[in-house]
Amino acid sequence: MNVRIVSDTENRLFGRRDIEFDIVSESATVSKEEAKVELCKKLSLDPDATVIVRVDQQFGYKRCVGFAHSYKNAADIKRYEPEHLLGRGKKGAAAEQPKEEPKQEKREEKKEEKKE
Repeated sequence: MNVRIVSDTENRLFGRRDIEFDIVSESATVSKEEAKVELCKKLSLDPDATVIVRVDQQFGYKRCVGFAHSYKNAADIKRYEPEHLLGRGKKGAAAEQPKEEPKQEKREEKKEEKKE
């Protein structure tokens, strides 16, 4: 996997770096977690303070284009980034979300009403 930095600009308003990158991979589409690990290695960034915003790949190409935000500390990432971006790319993120049990309770209530 080869990572190339297209642009790396400082966003002083939010206290972060906006990074645009290309990844050339011999295998299938690169996951956001893999892209984050490789980008953090290349630029010596803190993985807890970095979020991959977007990774795009055209059909038939082995090159991905991506965009990332890297903050100075992990507290800033929670302050400025939406929650749905923070959960992306993490293994088992869907398993961490609680299942909705109230729907099951409503179903049980309806079954009891039908029995009566």
